[in-house]
Amino acid sequence: MTETEKRAAAKIPGEDTGIEIKKSVCPVCDRGCGINAYVKDGKIIKIEGCETHPASKGLLCPRGISARGYIYKKDRVLYPLKRVGERGEGKFERISWDEAYRTIAEKLGAVKAQYGPQAVTVYSGHTKWYRTFVQRFAFSFGTPNYATESSCCFTHGYMAGKSVLGFNVGPDMKNAGVFLGWSYCPHRDPRDLKAVLGFKKNGGKLIVVDCRRTQTAEIADIFLQPVPGTDLAIILCMANILIENGWIDKEYIDKYVYGFDKFKEAASKYGKDNIEALSGVKYEDIFRACELIHGHLPMAINKFNGHHVNGFNANRALYALSAITGCYDVKGGQSPKPFAFQHMGGGFKTLDREFCEEKRPLSPLPVGGDRFPLWNWYEHEAQAISIPDSVLDGQPYETRAILGFGLNYRMWPDSQRMKKALGKLDFFADMDLFLTDTAKMADIVLPAVTTVERSDLKFYPGGYMWYPAPVIEPLGESRSDEQVVCDLAEIMDLDDPVLRSGIVPTYDHILRDLSFRVRDVSGPEPVKVADFKPWQPMQALTEGLPTPTGKIELSSSVIEEHPEWGLCSVPDYMPAFDEKEAAEYPLVLVAGARNKNRFHSRLTNHPWETAAAGEIDVQIHPDDAAELGIKDGDRVAVETRAGSIELKASVTEVSRKGSVNIYHDDPSAPVNDIIPSDRRDPYTGFPAFKSSRCRVRKAAAR
Repeated sequence: MTETEKRAAAKIPGEDTGIEIKKSVCPVCDRGCGINAYVKDGKIIKIEGCETHPASKGLLCPRGISARGYIYKKDRVLYPLKRVGERGEGKFERISWDEAYRTIAEKLGAVKAQYGPQAVTVYSGHTKWYRTFVQRFAFSFGTPNYATESSCCFTHGYMAGKSVLGFNVGPDMKNAGVFLGWSYCPHRDPRDLKAVLGFKKNGGKLIVVDCRRTQTAEIADIFLQPVPGTDLAIILCMANILIENGWIDKEYIDKYVYGFDKFKEAASKYGKDNIEALSGVKYEDIFRACELIHGHLPMAINKFNGHHVNGFNANRALYALSAITGCYDVKGGQSPKPFAFQHMGGGFKTLDREFCEEKRPLSPLPVGGDRFPLWNWYEHEAQAISIPDSVLDGQPYETRAILGFGLNYRMWPDSQRMKKALGKLDFFADMDLFLTDTAKMADIVLPAVTTVERSDLKFYPGGYMWYPAPVIEPLGESRSDEQVVCDLAEIMDLDDPVLRSGIVPTYDHILRDLSFRVRDVSGPEPVKVADFKPWQPMQALTEGLPTPTGKIELSSSVIEEHPEWGLCSVPDYMPAFDEKEAAEYPLVLVAGARNKNRFHSRLTNHPWETAAAGEIDVQIHPDDAAELGIKDGDRVAVETRAGSIELKASVTEVSRKGSVNIYHDDPSAPVNDIIPSDRRDPYTGFPAFKSSRCRVRKAAAR
């Protein structure tokens, strides 16, 4: 073997090996970690973290490291397809882009003409980078029914931030004395893990509250393990303890907080007499946590993904803990992190919201807007979890067609009901990277590109922006979602000259109030822009918050003004379960715990990550397993009133006694199939993925 051959085999870049390093963004999730892509003969042969990237600084999680296998997965959709078999059968024929566009335009136009534009839903799945284009397209088409996977992702936490503070906030962990980590598990992401380990090394105190005994729980100074779904009761008990003992900042409250007395009254109902019965956590342990908070302020807190009927109010109550201890808008507490574009912060404001709002139809209400008016008030989009109600039951009106970008029916609770809804549609087009079970339901399938095959605008903390160039050509005839949106706007003759002008002119239109344009942030690495304004402690409070009162609202003035909604203006606890089900379904099912080798369903059938993650199992506490006669590795059936699935049992103390945990979105064990769709947060419409009643039994021998 020659020296050059040795260098090529070692994937060392150089003119002699023909290997070039090109900088790009990891394609697996939406954090936008920087990567060095090693490219030879137009193909990526290796991926590693980019050390000069301002956010990720060379770190990559296992999912990012394996991204090459994701890009070149065998089930990539490479050409436009037209269904020739039954829906779900997976029989397609290749067609041209012209035919695909023409079919979509004709079918959507026909539904609009016969039933009205509201009968069409335009949907965006994960990730979020192209959503401004999709939302503008939907509104320009005339439908209020723009919907996204954020209907069951993190938006309830963002809504809580809007309600209490007026915008999104985040923790200043680096400068905190104590960090309250609610369902906090950074061990799956090296960036987050590095931050919390550095915090601990510098003497910070860590409180972890989680229904699962995670790796993070093992390094916590205090670990509380509640019954799933009872988080809000514990937070209110914490508030009550802090208030009763005078461990609050009264001067701060008087000056910057609205609704404290109402909140105090709500919190007073949770204490020594009832909290252990409600949550399974001893009052004395909660008291110790409050002592630790009081002794080590300032306190930083993470948002938590509370897929419970109390999820929105639990996040509101967490923000209230920050407020009553004087820890919002201060160093080491919670700092404002308003979004610059989509859900990305940048330290400056673009016109992406105005870009969408100027075309938004004001009537009728989007699907779900009547049932969840607070969601509609803040989000101005359909509540996607209500789509099956619209398709199958005509509530509040009938949906006849869906144009989807990465739609995954397994995301929905009672997933087979959403699959049934897709089967009933007059027309369904879906754009995706892979021929998923959902794509197999579509009439037209469009091939999408990954981040390494396109450019798009990325925003990073500290005022960094980037419009990276593609590092390889699109596979097959795949195109970017933004390109498809702009093309369809032109073909359908929408009254939207901006969208029809193309991708870069549209971005520049959104950036028009700033000092830079796309060309200024195009290049090999992210660029720090002059418009960045660093956060200054107390500036937001001094200038007045973008809430109706200008203050931190522990009682929502929006809800106060709308008693017809039937919602409580302060976060107050409602029973997490229907206790009538307890006798028949004695355990609590938690669906959706994260796995460092998986990202929702995105890495399904990825050979490396599937092997590393292992078989999907149900985690059950040893005491529950012994009582049920279940041993580690046994095949078991997990049953709810919505259905049953079979999978392997993993007997472990990760699960709390009385609850079981199952990873979500995997077709081999589709846990969302058995999550009842009627248990939803009345404020946001979010499903109770993490707190449903179930029972477990040994499966019948095969």
